[in-house]
Amino acid sequence: MMLNVKWKCSSLICFVVIINFFIIKSTCEHRLCNHVYPKHYEILYTKGEPEHNIRKRSIDQSLRILLYYDQSVYRLDEERFKLINNTILPEAVTFWEKALLLRRSETVIRLTRKCSDSQIFVKDGRTHCIDTCNEKTMCGEVEVPDDHLDACRTCNSTGQNCGVVEGSNVGPGIPNFDFVFYISAMQTERCNKSLTVAYAAHCQQESGLDRPIAGHANLCPNSISTKRQELEILLSTVKHEILHALGFSVSLYAFYREPNGKPLTERSPETGKPPLNETSGYMKREVKGAELEDQGEEGTALTHWEKRILEVREVPFIPFCNKVKQDPLQTECTNDRSSVALCNLVKHNFELPKIYQNFDYIQYVESGTEGFYGGSIFLADYCPYIQEFTWRSKNVVVRGSHCQYLENNPKPGKNFALEKYGENSRCFEHTNQMWEERSCRQMRQWRHWGSGCYGYRCQNGRLHLLVENYSYECFHKNQEISIRIISDGWLHKGAIICPPCKEICEEEFAARNETCKLGDESPPSTAYSRDELQCGSFVAKESRFLLLVIVFFCKFYLSIKSLSLIR
Repeated sequence: MMLNVKWKCSSLICFVVIINFFIIKSTCEHRLCNHVYPKHYEILYTKGEPEHNIRKRSIDQSLRILLYYDQSVYRLDEERFKLINNTILPEAVTFWEKALLLRRSETVIRLTRKCSDSQIFVKDGRTHCIDTCNEKTMCGEVEVPDDHLDACRTCNSTGQNCGVVEGSNVGPGIPNFDFVFYISAMQTERCNKSLTVAYAAHCQQESGLDRPIAGHANLCPNSISTKRQELEILLSTVKHEILHALGFSVSLYAFYREPNGKPLTERSPETGKPPLNETSGYMKREVKGAELEDQGEEGTALTHWEKRILEVREVPFIPFCNKVKQDPLQTECTNDRSSVALCNLVKHNFELPKIYQNFDYIQYVESGTEGFYGGSIFLADYCPYIQEFTWRSKNVVVRGSHCQYLENNPKPGKNFALEKYGENSRCFEHTNQMWEERSCRQMRQWRHWGSGCYGYRCQNGRLHLLVENYSYECFHKNQEISIRIISDGWLHKGAIICPPCKEICEEEFAARNETCKLGDESPPSTAYSRDELQCGSFVAKESRFLLLVIVFFCKFYLSIKSLSLIR
């Protein structure tokens, strides 16, 4: 099982995490990956090329994956089917085909038929059932077609009279591929647990180098969202699950090999397999490498990287933040400025174990209570870090916080900070002052602020922030740009902090043979326009109207009174 990784390991494994909150109330929703790894007696072996032949070849061939759809995939509605068939699966498979290299295999894949009994005989590298094979061979929820199967091979209960069952044929098999992936789309019981989007595992290995050659993935129809702002999460999840089937599973670690093909674990001379401990499985405790997750249930622990060290996405991981997630919410920016984000530091209703208490002091937190504060994700050992999030109402996604999706634009009546989401937008920090809106009659402040998504332009050696129809030129790092803009009848007041020009514009300027200016120049006092509320004429008109009303009622009252006196 030799796969040469061309990509950085920190980008290979991911958990899917979303923080959902609607307006002020916030609740954390963490999608756990509970990978159900196959047990040793569930895995069948398929005869492949001899080990000594394969080990002579160079590791120079990209992984080739064949997708085979169960009928349940075709029963998805048209929009979901197109998303899965045209975007998610092709992109996820292509990602791993480009990421992994292996030694060329010239064997046609023919999978071994399932046996009705877990006891089997192996003759000449081929699996033989006792007396009979199962009528159906399943890989996950998918029935393997006869064309993909070897003939049914059996022995009697003593291991004698072995051979091909009369009438059973060898299928044509799968040539020119290294792995076959059986895909289903069924709303199974597992789909209803822990907000599961998809799950996968391998089902057969080849005998030469113990490499998985067949696996299954089930996509949960009710969790397949076609909203653009959730596609990245769906794609990341499917990539993640595919990797479990390709080799990142506690059931496969013991079969890992050195680059030269030599097994990393001791092998039994009788079976050629690692020694099996019935309690701990195929495990070798003292192995050099990256740390594995040590918390969570079976399927989470030991089957993922330690979350505290290696987080979710292919973006730089920010391992630490210290802003408590509480009202009023103060958002931040992800490290690459792609999204508005929140620090997931919260107060727990219990004191954390000493090993997970990371703070001696937290701003605005009562001294002596720091032990109750930690990250909301226990798998990260309660270390707080920055996360993207989604706004939800009644568990339905309203919008996300990724800056480059138009769909994430807030509704006009709720766009207090005049944000603009789109392909040319990035996240920029606000100052510590709340944004406010004023009209001639009232003033209102919003209960969350701290960062927002805005358009920008790199021009004349400087970064320009685009807010509504105004352009604000950044002259230096940490410059505070005061915003006063009238929109939809409200005066919006706030401030945005300029990042270093190089952080946003360096790459774009380099492509045009330009550079950022030094950034030591102060902005002129007339650099920015500011709108002002004009309420005087409105007040005067309103006052005149009230005066006329009062005069009218006074005259009416006096006339009524005089009539009563005459009577």
